[in-house]
Amino acid sequence: MKIALLLRGFAATAVVALLASGCGGSRATGTVPGIIPQAEMVQTGRGWIKPGTSAGALLYAAAVNGGSFATLIYSYPAGQLVGSLESFGGLCSDTQGNVFVVSGNAATEYAHGGTTPIQTLRIPGAELYDCAIDPTTNDLAITFSCPPCGYQDLAIFPNESGPAVRYHTGNDAWTCAYDGSGNLFINDSLGTALRELPQGSGYFTTVTFDKSIGPTNQIQWDGSHMTLQQLNSPGSIYRFEVVGSTGKILTATKFSKKGYENGLSWIYDGTVVFAFNPKHNTERPTKIGIWNYPHGERPIRIIGTAPDGGFGAVTVSAPPSRHQEEQ
Repeated sequence: MKIALLLRGFAATAVVALLASGCGGSRATGTVPGIIPQAEMVQTGRGWIKPGTSAGALLYAAAVNGGSFATLIYSYPAGQLVGSLESFGGLCSDTQGNVFVVSGNAATEYAHGGTTPIQTLRIPGAELYDCAIDPTTNDLAITFSCPPCGYQDLAIFPNESGPAVRYHTGNDAWTCAYDGSGNLFINDSLGTALRELPQGSGYFTTVTFDKSIGPTNQIQWDGSHMTLQQLNSPGSIYRFEVVGSTGKILTATKFSKKGYENGLSWIYDGTVVFAFNPKHNTERPTKIGIWNYPHGERPIRIIGTAPDGGFGAVTVSAPPSRHQEEQ
């Protein structure tokens, strides 16, 4: 086993967690209970949202303020604080703008701009890390650690509801992402292995990269390619393609604003956003930057310093009307 530091845990959990290496086969091993009536969340007070701000895109950012945890909501890309949720953890959003916050053993769903949970999905005994939603089926994938579950580390909730199918991925699952065809990719916490679950399959395949980019953070589909983000400085985001069992590293998006510690990134509508720390002597990402994507280089906006703490995972949610216009 290996320790997931709180620093990395900001991206997907609010506590220091023990990550167990995947073991056993990589075939689906059963189901878990689905929707429950109440979330298991870190309470920070009532959620709120500034009236009239839900008409545009919103940036959700996990944040720590002293001993309190919350998900802050900003207008995007303006970066004005417009709201807050009373939960904290890993973040992802679907094509309808719904946002999932994964923390503890629960994944809590909020509507775009909403402050009251729509539903909560639970994996009993687990510590949830990251999530992703299949744009072709609306299936929700969640990576987690769960020694009582026999070290299963991936659950997929069909159409964002229960019951879920659980898997051993075989690579100590950390972040996950679907491509545009519904194939699911999972990388490990050291960025040394990639596993693919092809759409409609119950078995994982191992993908080996043709070159190393070091420890990695977010894996994500950018609309044309899968991408991998470097964890540490300089934090470049690399496009890649899979040919057979080989992952071929392609072009890189580089950033002129040096980040000595980077949070998970989110690519949205020609931009990319992630938390970073511009100083070398501190541990937590303290600012959020927005860059043009895939150009990168100089940021187009820096969102202010987190008070007495740091930022973690981020996601951008578009209003449902935006998605309806694009269809």
